[in-house]
Amino acid sequence: MNRWLSEFLRHLEVERNLSLRTLEAYRRDLRQFLDFLVQQSSDPETGSSLEQIDILLLRGYLARLHQTHKRTSIARKLSALRTFFRYLVRQGVMEMSPADTLATPRHESYLPKVLSV
Repeated sequence: MNRWLSEFLRHLEVERNLSLRTLEAYRRDLRQFLDFLVQQSSDPETGSSLEQIDILLLRGYLARLHQTHKRTSIARKLSALRTFFRYLVRQGVMEMSPADTLATPRHESYLPKVLSV
């Protein structure tokens, strides 16, 4: 999986010409997901296997993120995962993206602050 991540980041850098900060954000978000995969696996060697990734695993990852992150951060991490899985589908590594059916969290809405009389 690390090889695919490296190739994906290279694709973003060369073919899509993304900025360095955007590349770092993608790298950080996807590394965090890979760390989650290793934690969920009983065998660290197969912890980052593409075959084990399904919608239930992704929902568990999002549930864990909801404990410590705001909705905007979760939406960004989910966007990075969707882009990565779509890349893997285009490369023929996966048949379909498990992240496409996940709903993006709604943005938090705040009441406007008004002036007193």
